[in-house]
Amino acid sequence: MDFLSDLELEALIRRINQTIHDRYINNVYSLDELRYSFTLKDSEFAINLHLKIGLWLSEVYVKERTQSDFLRALRDFLEGSRIDHADIPRGQRIVTVALSSGSLIAELFGSSNLICTDRSGTIRCALREEEFRDRKIKAGEVYSYPKLRGLPLADIPTPPFNERVPVTKHLGFYLAAPRKFIEEIVVRAGISPNKIASELTEDERERITAVMKEIVNECLSSESLYLYGDGTYSLVRLSGKGEPVRVFRFPQEVNRAFDEFMFSVEERNEEERKRALADSYISKANALRSIAEALMNGDVQRAEEIVRSSGGELKGGLLSIF
Repeated sequence: MDFLSDLELEALIRRINQTIHDRYINNVYSLDELRYSFTLKDSEFAINLHLKIGLWLSEVYVKERTQSDFLRALRDFLEGSRIDHADIPRGQRIVTVALSSGSLIAELFGSSNLICTDRSGTIRCALREEEFRDRKIKAGEVYSYPKLRGLPLADIPTPPFNERVPVTKHLGFYLAAPRKFIEEIVVRAGISPNKIASELTEDERERITAVMKEIVNECLSSESLYLYGDGTYSLVRLSGKGEPVRVFRFPQEVNRAFDEFMFSVEERNEEERKRALADSYISKANALRSIAEALMNGDVQRAEEIVRSSGGELKGGLLSIF
């Protein structure tokens, strides 16, 4: 899944700020560490927050009041607070909601985090307390944004094109932009993604800059949200991905695009993935043991049956020996 970039989140927040401004948060609901809903006083809409996707308005929301130390602290901080506005720091997949009590900060990258700070910027509580080289996420520490990797696409920076690497890799290093936009830039500019950056002509460099401006403008003025077959969501029509499989009106139908992620359990944690992988290895080992026993007993037909019934996991090389 490739969800919304900082630029697309900015476009969404611009559209909903007028609706949430001066609203009071009534209740805080949560399904798990990723999914939260905040009901608003005297409003038909609630704020849905998914820590992999972002923040949007919907009439459908989570109604579970899951309990944990963090959620109790989150409710104490948020319930009854007045919303001033939401904001996206330039180049960051972070949503900051300015409140009468301080700020709610949703970090939508890496392992994701949800942080509350008072009006001085001091952290009151955090879903995950973490320590990095340049900052600490811990109660009592002053919150700071992570260091940007690359320059924001919205600033239309001029890449140096001085590296002997493919142009897509060079742009990926230099720009704080998602892969979908890097790929779209070279497609629209009519440049091979494997062309060496330092070998670009002046005309090709100018075309890249022009396309960067196009993408920024399209993001901020888009009236459609596109979903592509590989799970990519984009406010920009991605010519390199073919036809979208669904198109949502933006911002009116953002909830139709993302509400399903608030209620479907598609994310499996690391332990579950490891367990599934271990089960797969055990299954294969047992099948191989059975094949070996059948061959040792001279029962080639039985060995062939085991290979063919393995669901494809043991086919190919093993079939060639029979």
